[in-house]
Amino acid sequence: MSSDTLDVVLRLLAVFVCFLVLPLVIGQTEHKVMAHMQGRLGPMYAGGFHGWAQLVADGVKFAQKEDVVPADADRRIFQLAPAVALLPYLLVLLAIPVGPGNAVGQVVDAGIFFVLAVMGV
Repeated sequence: MSSDTLDVVLRLLAVFVCFLVLPLVIGQTEHKVMAHMQGRLGPMYAGGFHGWAQLVADGVKFAQKEDVVPADADRRIFQLAPAVALLPYLLVLLAIPVGPGNAVGQVVDAGIFFVLAVMGV
């Protein structure tokens, strides 16, 4: 792989990791703050060390929920819709600087109109 390709791949990987990890950190923080405000014990002590298992339990509960598709909906399109809605968000993240200097996921010379068109605005 060329140096530029490796650079883009590493930046995409960094964005992807942040995309997966930051919601977990925010979710854990939200659980802790709400548990403290409401005096609940589960999110404060579940799993021992600062209630780390509460977020895992919520994830398992979410994964086990039944997949409900309306009767008149096209099942494949209904299931692909969240991924299609996520693509513009990920494309916009490519153009956001992630470090000092010229550390950008991908240089997009199309300007803000390209970003707005991708977002469907």
